[in-house]
Amino acid sequence: LVGELIKLVCSGFFAAFLWPSDSGSNAGAGAGVRKMVFLIKNSAKMLFLAVVYAAMNMLSFVAIKRIDAGAFTIVAQMKILTTAGFSVLFLGRRLTAQKWRSLVQLVLGVVLVSYGSYQAGHPAADCDALAAAEPLTVAEEAAAAAESDASLSTMVVGYGAVLVEVTLSGCISIYFEKVLKSDDTLKLSVWDRNFQLAFHSIVLYVVVHGMGFGGEDEGEGFFSGWSMVTVMLAFLGAGGGILVALVMKHADSILKTLAVAGAIVVSTVLGFVLLEGPLTTQMVIGAGAVILAIFSYNDTGAAVAPKAEAVEAKDVEAAKDKEPLMGAKEGPVAGGGGAAGDGGAY
Repeated sequence: LVGELIKLVCSGFFAAFLWPSDSGSNAGAGAGVRKMVFLIKNSAKMLFLAVVYAAMNMLSFVAIKRIDAGAFTIVAQMKILTTAGFSVLFLGRRLTAQKWRSLVQLVLGVVLVSYGSYQAGHPAADCDALAAAEPLTVAEEAAAAAESDASLSTMVVGYGAVLVEVTLSGCISIYFEKVLKSDDTLKLSVWDRNFQLAFHSIVLYVVVHGMGFGGEDEGEGFFSGWSMVTVMLAFLGAGGGILVALVMKHADSILKTLAVAGAIVVSTVLGFVLLEGPLTTQMVIGAGAVILAIFSYNDTGAAVAPKAEAVEAKDVEAAKDKEPLMGAKEGPVAGGGGAAGDGGAY
């Protein structure tokens, strides 16, 4: 909620006061408060986006309470592939086999890095201690079986929630990109769209908080437990949301997923260097796979094409050079025969 408030203030300042006509908005938009009112009245597209984002956040909470954090991390990386799939389906993009291989490699690399970090922070149980444990009684075994059935159904709900969240993430990313790049009559800028999205997100979060899903303890204030680190994280989250919109506007959603994957690798390395975090062989291999996948996805093979074109051009020039030579050889023969014939007739 605080992050959305920061986004609302920043985007509103840029959209309504600093650059009110930078996006080429129509004359009815105006500036200042008039521009803000105009944006709120024409924000139906971003209302839908805010509702889906709120639903995704709730699904993430449902999933993380029911499945292991490591499993959640692995399944959540599938949003890279869902984003690419929806970009092909809705935007008509054509991805080569090389790009699909790069995206799959990217997913595997991020999984290795993320799950390796999780394993380092959550070591497995001691096998010797488990072997030395006393055997269970019949009643205890029955209770354990019932608990296992309940945990299975809980796990199914958790995996279902994260799969739906991943699918929505890919779909809504493409929807947001299409809205930002659409040539409609409003012609709104990234700052305009961010202001609209932040406004509706704040309304939804206030409603959710009022229904008792805020997450804070009863009797404590909304800002209980906050520190300067929390405030800094709120500002970073707001800035990250604005940067995501800029990337979608000037690049595309798939490149955004590449940037997020690269950020995971960078944060892991910085955690190891600055905070003495874990960095296992598995994580190093995953980081290398992510880096190679990013370069492979952006490699268009342009360095090879000029060589082929140069060879083809040389062949064409050589063929053109041969044609006059052949004609020159045939010309004298034909001319000599004609001269002999004329001489005989004479």
